[in-house]
Amino acid sequence: LRAAGCSVRGNKRFGVVSRDAGSHATLSACRIDDNGRLGTGVRAGGHVDLRGCWLHQNGHSGCVVREPGSVLSLRDCHLTQNHRYGAYAREGGCLELDGSMFGGNGMYGVSVNHPDSSATLWGCEFAANRCSDVAAHFGGSLVVHRGKPEEVCEGRTCGVVCPAV
Repeated sequence: LRAAGCSVRGNKRFGVVSRDAGSHATLSACRIDDNGRLGTGVRAGGHVDLRGCWLHQNGHSGCVVREPGSVLSLRDCHLTQNHRYGAYAREGGCLELDGSMFGGNGMYGVSVNHPDSSATLWGCEFAANRCSDVAAHFGGSLVVHRGKPEEVCEGRTCGVVCPAV
């Protein structure tokens, strides 16, 4: 699936879904909002690339990636006012986030839970997420870089929460 400049909104459960190995969706400059559960969901080896998209006011999360081999990549996106998470990796899913903004989400801007789940963030911005901007729980792996690769944000700077497991 390839789409540009579209609006994906008001679906009962999901806006965009990629599931199963080999499935791939690429969306650019799209609005993905007001979906009942997720703006975008990736699982079972699927892959989604979002470029310059808005994920806003979705029922659970702007986007969720889960299960090994599943990848969700966002560049220059805005994830705002989603009920729980802006972006969420779980059960082995992989998030790649570049230059995106996370604000006003009900819990975390970005959350990574469970072993083998990961997120790498480059030059992202955060504002007013309810619990924390970024969190890694239950064995999730998180790397946050400010604008340049040599400026790594660690520990509690930049609103990062990495509790002991």
